[in-house]
Amino acid sequence: MASFDASTLAYPGARHEMMGASTNRRDDVAIWTAIDPETGLGYGKEWALGDTLNVYDTTDRSYLGTLPMDQELKRVQGAKVLDGRMYLSTDIGTKSVYSLDLATAHVAELFQLPIFEGDIRFETEGLAPRELADGGLEMHVERVIDPQAVEGELDAYTRLYRYVLADDPAPVPVPAPLPLSGLAAFGLVLRRS
Repeated sequence: MASFDASTLAYPGARHEMMGASTNRRDDVAIWTAIDPETGLGYGKEWALGDTLNVYDTTDRSYLGTLPMDQELKRVQGAKVLDGRMYLSTDIGTKSVYSLDLATAHVAELFQLPIFEGDIRFETEGLAPRELADGGLEMHVERVIDPQAVEGELDAYTRLYRYVLADDPAPVPVPAPLPLSGLAAFGLVLRRS
């Protein structure tokens, strides 16, 4: 994990290895990190494995242990913490977004992103939740879409989906264009190289 100066975005040159449980056979604990600003704890999860979160102390970046979840989650691509809940985007077959109560470790599916028909590659990436004034939750979820579906070629673009969740009703999807899609595609090139 690398830290950047929040004001200047300068990189101080320090990297910190994120280790997880010794049972992690794949050594893939740093696919993403989520920081809880209220507790100062950081979280990460093995990408391919199942039902635990790795917990870190953000002051010294030390590994504190795992948080067992009540449901297995695989292929988590991004997560954010807001008011004691973690929101997780997955790249599983249903393209689901989940909520995890950090106090009880209960996992609940919030909604599923649209699935494209035909020979189109698409991958769910990160998300950004935000509380609304009326108590609801607004969430943006990013996807990378490659309409050519040719392995090795990069002809991708990004799409940002906006969902608004009230206390009880099902979420309402509101697709929104991503104005900085060129930057996201550039980031994808760097990530895959």
